[in-house]
Amino acid sequence: MSTLSPDAFAGKAVMVTGGCGFIGSHLVRRLYALGAARVVVLDSLGSGTRENLGDTLADVELVPISFGIDVKNRIEPPLVGIDYLFHFAAETRVSTLSRTNQVLRSHVDGTHGLFELAAKAGVQRVVYASSFYAYGPRTGGPYVEDDVPAPNTLYGITKLTGEHLLAQVCAAGMQFTSLRYASVYGPRQSPHSLYCPLIAHSFDSLLADPGSSVPGSSGTGAQPTTTGVDCEDYVYVDDAVDAAVRAMLSPASGRLFNISSGIAHSDRQLLDTIASVSDSPSFPDNQSTSNVLPYSLSDNSAARRELGWAPQVPLEDGLRRCWEHRKL
Repeated sequence: MSTLSPDAFAGKAVMVTGGCGFIGSHLVRRLYALGAARVVVLDSLGSGTRENLGDTLADVELVPISFGIDVKNRIEPPLVGIDYLFHFAAETRVSTLSRTNQVLRSHVDGTHGLFELAAKAGVQRVVYASSFYAYGPRTGGPYVEDDVPAPNTLYGITKLTGEHLLAQVCAAGMQFTSLRYASVYGPRQSPHSLYCPLIAHSFDSLLADPGSSVPGSSGTGAQPTTTGVDCEDYVYVDDAVDAAVRAMLSPASGRLFNISSGIAHSDRQLLDTIASVSDSPSFPDNQSTSNVLPYSLSDNSAARRELGWAPQVPLEDGLRRCWEHRKL
């Protein structure tokens, strides 16, 4: 995999929606490391926090905003002069995803308004964070980009809608790429997110009770236990961010890419690895979590081939980094 130039974004003005969130905050830090001249962050601060931005907080232009039907009146001024737009804002908290109107306002109305205003403002290119949930359930074999999507969740339906809205708006000339992320994990992820709650809850439980052998048993309010049946494709956050950066710099436009590790790990394998990196007792099998997509595996060969991207962080290394960060 080729190394990106440290000045790959030199002189560029970049907007990151959801920039105070889990993936977005990692992306903001990476953009500054690659020489971005200006970074504008739009975030509702509902699940993301200013603290996630770390040392970059003093440099970013932070615009607190909730994405909804009034988004056009709020974000037109911040879009002036923006070259690149990363749309990573999303409703990922499990408690929020049951509020249908809120999800539709954010993922559909707000997303459409943002894309229209970006085109009007002369933004050169958009990278949109979609999700493997856009595919729908699968019993075996990997998701590939030309599969016919059949999402069975509101989250997946609205993420797929966002892809279509972006393509429709960009038909007039704005370049774009959509990324269907597998389950992204890493430091600063929330235990309340749709993605990877088992990881965050397990580490939180171990910190609350170092002798605990059952994730979630120490009063965290969740019981992410397992029968070892569910399998999931996990991609480390640094790899997820690298894919977004490469997609923005790629000459390819109008493309959809899976961003994944390309490896499906069972819940049993995941918990055994968490126990290993934290030097903790093994977690026992119990009732499985009610995962609406009990099997997820995404083929990432197109991203490897066209973006020059490849995942660099194996699951064990990534989980060890999560554990070390969570102990701070």
